[in-house]
Amino acid sequence: MSLREKYTQAQFVTFMQSQPPHTTTSITLSGIGTVGTTEGGVTYFAQPITFVDEQRGTLHTTLYLVSEGGQWRFLSTSAV
Repeated sequence: MSLREKYTQAQFVTFMQSQPPHTTTSITLSGIGTVGTTEGGVTYFAQPITFVDEQRGTLHTTLYLVSEGGQWRFLSTSAV
Protein backbone atom coordinates (compact mmCIF):
# COMPACT_ATOMS: atom_id res chain seq x y z
CA MET A 1 0.00 0.00 0.00
CA SER A 2 1.43 3.38 -0.96
CA LEU A 3 1.19 6.63 0.97
CA ARG A 4 -1.25 7.91 -1.64
CA GLU A 5 -3.59 5.01 -0.94
CA LYS A 6 -3.31 5.22 2.83
CA TYR A 7 -3.46 8.97 3.61
CA THR A 8 -5.08 12.06 2.20
CA GLN A 9 -2.73 14.98 1.60
CA ALA A 10 -4.09 16.76 4.68
CA GLN A 11 -3.56 13.67 6.86
CA PHE A 12 0.00 13.27 5.61
CA VAL A 13 0.82 16.94 6.25
CA THR A 14 -0.63 16.71 9.78
CA PHE A 15 1.36 13.54 10.45
CA MET A 16 4.63 15.08 9.25
CA GLN A 17 4.08 18.30 11.22
CA SER A 18 3.48 16.33 14.43
CA GLN A 19 6.88 14.59 14.28
CA PRO A 20 9.48 15.75 16.80
CA PRO A 21 12.41 17.67 15.32
CA HIS A 22 15.61 15.76 14.70
CA THR A 23 19.11 17.09 14.37
CA THR A 24 21.37 14.95 12.21
CA THR A 25 24.98 15.68 13.10
CA SER A 26 26.73 13.43 10.56
CA ILE A 27 26.09 11.11 7.64
CA THR A 28 28.75 8.75 6.31
CA LEU A 29 28.97 5.96 3.76
CA SER A 30 29.30 2.73 5.71
CA GLY A 31 30.14 0.31 2.97
CA ILE A 32 30.55 -0.11 -0.74
CA GLY A 33 27.50 0.66 -2.84
CA THR A 34 26.28 -2.04 -5.20
CA VAL A 35 24.38 -2.02 -8.46
CA GLY A 36 21.91 -4.79 -9.18
CA THR A 37 19.06 -5.72 -11.48
CA THR A 38 15.74 -7.18 -10.41
CA GLU A 39 14.12 -10.13 -12.16
CA GLY A 40 11.89 -7.57 -13.87
CA GLY A 41 14.90 -5.80 -15.38
CA VAL A 42 14.94 -2.75 -13.08
CA THR A 43 18.44 -1.48 -12.30
CA TYR A 44 18.98 -0.22 -8.75
CA PHE A 45 21.81 1.10 -6.57
CA ALA A 46 22.07 0.27 -2.85
CA GLN A 47 24.35 2.32 -0.58
CA PRO A 48 24.73 1.52 3.13
CA ILE A 49 24.88 4.70 5.21
CA THR A 50 25.26 5.58 8.88
CA PHE A 51 23.97 8.74 10.40
CA VAL A 52 24.06 10.20 13.87
CA ASP A 53 20.95 11.89 15.17
CA GLU A 54 21.05 13.82 18.46
CA GLN A 55 17.75 12.31 19.60
CA ARG A 56 18.08 8.71 18.33
CA GLY A 57 21.83 8.08 18.34
CA THR A 58 23.67 6.15 15.61
CA LEU A 59 21.42 4.68 12.93
CA HIS A 60 22.24 2.38 10.02
CA THR A 61 20.19 2.18 6.84
CA THR A 62 20.55 1.49 3.14
CA LEU A 63 19.68 4.13 0.56
CA TYR A 64 18.11 2.75 -2.63
CA LEU A 65 18.13 4.51 -5.99
CA VAL A 66 16.52 3.22 -9.18
CA SER A 67 17.60 3.93 -12.74
CA GLU A 68 14.78 5.48 -14.73
CA GLY A 69 15.13 7.13 -18.11
CA GLY A 70 18.91 7.30 -17.79
CA GLN A 71 18.77 9.05 -14.39
CA TRP A 72 19.15 7.79 -10.84
CA ARG A 73 16.07 8.53 -8.74
CA PHE A 74 15.44 8.06 -5.04
CA LEU A 75 13.43 4.92 -4.33
CA SER A 76 13.54 4.33 -0.57
CA THR A 77 15.60 3.52 2.48
CA SER A 78 15.57 0.38 4.57
CA ALA A 79 13.84 0.49 7.96
CA VAL A 80 15.88 2.13 10.67
